[in-house]
Amino acid sequence: MPTEERFSNLYKVLSSKAGTNPAAYSYADANGAVLYIQSTVTGYVEEFPAFLTDLSQNFTSNWSTEDVYGRNDPIATFQGTKRTISLAFDLPAGSLQDAKDNLDRCSNLTQMMYPGYHRTTKVREVVARQSPTPDFPQAGGQFEGVPQEEFGALVDETAATGLVLGRSPLVKVKFGNLIVAIDGEGLLGWIGSLSWKPNLEMGMFTESQGKFYPKVISLSFDLNVLHQTNVGQNKDKKKETINGWLSDNQQWPFGKK
Repeated sequence: MPTEERFSNLYKVLSSKAGTNPAAYSYADANGAVLYIQSTVTGYVEEFPAFLTDLSQNFTSNWSTEDVYGRNDPIATFQGTKRTISLAFDLPAGSLQDAKDNLDRCSNLTQMMYPGYHRTTKVREVVARQSPTPDFPQAGGQFEGVPQEEFGALVDETAATGLVLGRSPLVKVKFGNLIVAIDGEGLLGWIGSLSWKPNLEMGMFTESQGKFYPKVISLSFDLNVLHQTNVGQNKDKKKETINGWLSDNQQWPFGKK
């Protein structure tokens, strides 16, 4: 189906559901097409009514090789298997409010690309003084419990010293049985790149001069998966298992436990 026709049909469906709030969620819930993305920094979960346009998963087996004299083939040593997921979906809006909500969801997702910080504080002993300083403007004529005439008294001061990088921006992603961890939760990893693109052919809602809200937003990102448990084939497989998979989840990676 041509792109323009696909968007047109989708928008007609959503427009007919304008009484729901939001319309896209009702349509997605009926099909179970909801994409969940959680920030491991804050724990916040964003939900998207995902109308998928592309989905691919790559499993790359990495080997180190060494050429040896007298052998036609190199000596290969296995290092590990990496998994990456590429996902693209459209985020449509059937009303102005839906378009505003979609833009908020996109903002929340974009913020998950940035790390977590925490403020540090320091307590130190200083000599009480009459005049304030830039770091401690509250240090005036006297401190709590310290009379003004005792300028030589030592008191404790606490002040913020700055921001320190605390956590990397890892996320958990879940979409039905196709993107899911072994335990049924979201798949842990980091987003390497995120693309945000409004479909200009579908137009935008306008609320006032200088405020635009796309009717359809196309999003895409790639997820570099971090394996949280041992995954691999078990040579001592149990009789009740099909393929001797090490995990209890025999449907991994495309199935829930």
